[in-house]
Amino acid sequence: MAKQSQVKCPYCGQTFYREDVEFEVIGGRRYAHKECYETDKKIHEFMKHVLGVSYLETKIEKQIRNMVIKDGISITGILNCLIYWYEIKQSSAEQANGGIGIVPYVYAEYLTYQKNQYENSQLNKGKTIQDYVGNEPVEIIAKPTPIRKPRHIKFYELH
Repeated sequence: MAKQSQVKCPYCGQTFYREDVEFEVIGGRRYAHKECYETDKKIHEFMKHVLGVSYLETKIEKQIRNMVIKDGISITGILNCLIYWYEIKQSSAEQANGGIGIVPYVYAEYLTYQKNQYENSQLNKGKTIQDYVGNEPVEIIAKPTPIRKPRHIKFYELH
């Protein structure tokens, strides 16, 4: 049996056969990778949480499309970059203007962070805290009690 025609994912822009990949139906005759669809939903949920009332869905959709097509950033990379910027770096969302325009500017910083996290996890793979702490007894030094200065006595009060 011949395969059906290829369809194009609106999120990542890749074409695929519906028989070969898990997909979601978007609207009437549009199909998207299941992973792309779920990641897009997560981006919108996350930005609703971050931006609150100033959240603009159509603006974010347009920015996602431009970043995927023009900047070559994956949709998962956009989500992870936003999580890095707003949760890990705890940056303010006041200047976001209802969108995600910060992503192309902080994406390189996010990739450096992710690379460092991966390298650290590889260095620490298979190690426990005891490898770092050691078994030497810890000597507890008590904090010395402060010496109070004697109160200054005023001679005119000594009658």
